[in-house]
Amino acid sequence: MKRSAILFVLLLAPTCAYAQTAADDCSWEFAGKPRRAVKLRTAADGANYTNHNGGKPTSVSEWFAYTCTLSGGAQSYTAKATGSVSMNGYIFQVDERGIRTTQAFPDAVVPANCWMVERNKCQ
Repeated sequence: MKRSAILFVLLLAPTCAYAQTAADDCSWEFAGKPRRAVKLRTAADGANYTNHNGGKPTSVSEWFAYTCTLSGGAQSYTAKATGSVSMNGYIFQVDERGIRTTQAFPDAVVPANCWMVERNKCQ
């Protein structure tokens, strides 16, 4: 019992010491190029970004309105996400069986038995 407790402490101590030295000032190096690019972007990089919602943060609930319709004695449902803001014109659904459909997608052939990620291209 003593040996296992000592072994546990010896294995745990380096982990705790490392956790205490973790940087909180964005000085960590990123292994992947995309994450590094995001970390090092400047204000000039975002100069041509579309300014949605007057520049205020937008939550997922502001991009989509969600509804859930129950049927079959509450044994079935259809969950629907209807787009707003820049997602206006998009409607996605999923049912209790996990069947995904796209009900509206600008300039695409709908309904489609998938969630479109691009015009007429399924995920």
